[in-house]
Amino acid sequence: SSTRIMSLKERLASISKGTSGVADYLRSIRVIADELALIGHPVDDLDLVITALNGLGPTFREFTGSIRAHDSLLLFDELFDKLIDFDIFLQREERH
Repeated sequence: SSTRIMSLKERLASISKGTSGVADYLRSIRVIADELALIGHPVDDLDLVITALNGLGPTFREFTGSIRAHDSLLLFDELFDKLIDFDIFLQREERH
């Protein structure tokens, strides 16, 4: 239904990492995108990457800047891997 589509698109547009872990945050984006695809409204991979980057917050500013400066486009799954690695790096830095 159009109400469901609007609701999912609104959730996707306003999603942010907040206090969630990186993996949970990215999985939430993927779940919404998968639901939209199932009802005939797939989300472009680049739009998913932009959504994910926009919702990360200031802790990840360095990361988002480097991704945005890249010449080649990144797929959402590639972003997932890179972001998990960066999160592990940040956690290591906090311990030292």
